[in-house]
Amino acid sequence: FGLSLSEKTACIRPESISVAATGIRATVKHVMYYGSYDILEVQVLNSVLKIKTSSGVYRKNDWLFIQLHQPNVFYC
Repeated sequence: FGLSLSEKTACIRPESISVAATGIRATVKHVMYYGSYDILEVQVLNSVLKIKTSSGVYRKNDWLFIQLHQPNVFYC
């Protein structure tokens, strides 16, 4: 993601990550339906991230590109 983390852990809210035309490739591992939107669990390298998306667009094993909105990252 281009973050310099050193020894800190980055905490990223699901709405801070979005699907993009280009970026980091991710694979959908699980889709959770919430009516008007879905929360996707996606695999990126060795991490699983959650992303909020429009409902019904993605299915398990689909791949997509994601983008991180850095101002919404904080360190815990």
